[in-house]
Amino acid sequence: MEGTDEMKAAWKAFYRKPENLGKHFGLRIFQRIISENSGKFIAESHQHYICDKGDNYFYGCEKKGTENTFCMPGTSYHIMLPLESLQKHIVEKDITQEYGDWLRENGKQIITYTGRKVSKEIIPDYTSQEEKNTLIQSVAEKHIEVYEAEKENVLLYNMEGNSIEKAEIWAKSVILALNSMSNKKHIVLYNCSEEFVDQVWTVLVELFRNTGIEETFHHTQVQIMLISAKMEQTVFIPVSMTVTDNVNQYISRVKGIQCNKFTSDRKIYYNIENGREQYIPFDVIEIEGDSCFFESYVQTILDEDIQSEKLGCQIRNTHMRLGSTIHIDRFYEAEILFGNKYFITRFAFLILKDCYKELKDEKRITLYGYAGYSEALLVELCCAVRKLLPQID
Repeated sequence: MEGTDEMKAAWKAFYRKPENLGKHFGLRIFQRIISENSGKFIAESHQHYICDKGDNYFYGCEKKGTENTFCMPGTSYHIMLPLESLQKHIVEKDITQEYGDWLRENGKQIITYTGRKVSKEIIPDYTSQEEKNTLIQSVAEKHIEVYEAEKENVLLYNMEGNSIEKAEIWAKSVILALNSMSNKKHIVLYNCSEEFVDQVWTVLVELFRNTGIEETFHHTQVQIMLISAKMEQTVFIPVSMTVTDNVNQYISRVKGIQCNKFTSDRKIYYNIENGREQYIPFDVIEIEGDSCFFESYVQTILDEDIQSEKLGCQIRNTHMRLGSTIHIDRFYEAEILFGNKYFITRFAFLILKDCYKELKDEKRITLYGYAGYSEALLVELCCAVRKLLPQID
């Protein structure tokens, strides 16, 4: 669609200006959707078209000696979209988890991270492209004020109540704000609907592919995390398309799910080790005045009925006796959580974070676990302690 290398260079120069960042993306997004589904997208310019007999388009043009001759003066688009390619394919899942993890490698740094929830903001509606551009700039300016005022490493925005139509505003305004700041911070958009995540992702990918954003952020490793209402995580790292793909693959492998979000067209080649090195578990970052996302997520699972379709641990409407005097009508069967690396690593991190300062001066400690289900957690915790606090026996 863009033709020559000179045209691509002209577009990159256009997007280097902050006021142009995020403009003219509708057609590019549509073209990518067609291409990803094995379709064909052809654009034809009719700027030099000569009217001929039989032409019957939508625009009248005057030509010497003729009247009411019609042709198309702008651009026409030919689209072919094979419906079979839109069907969801069943793919073989690769859930092998034999690799190092973020806790042992990056735990010391992550322990120091702190987060703050920013006051909830609902972006107003707009009726024109000019209003949208103005809105993006004004929202970005508000972000900058917050970023400069807060001392925390991570700022968290609640997306509940923001429709998918506002996803583009959030994506572009956050990028603009981060680009303008001297003190870079990580950004988390949480409570996102799946549709909201997809829309933000689509906009950010187009920024990657068409604006030269990697050059703009070459000096920083700032990350943007999208967390859905179901605690699914998607990461966008402006400095590198490759690192973004690697980290998202790492997240999917730890959870044992298939990752379908890629910024590049490679879709096959990724580096799990690089993803682990760059991964920041924002769901366990300490949030001032509140519990972390992971703790809330675990509480939701514990409260969910074990017989429901969702992941749950609570046995309801039962009768059990503890000892000779205590009777209970519900019970929690949470052993399943201790057989999943995603939960085990985070449990170990939270324990280590709570006692890290006290352990710095210790030479020897003893860790106790109850029953067989705690073994994996104790092993994970021991490995982390030996790595982060090597003086401890």
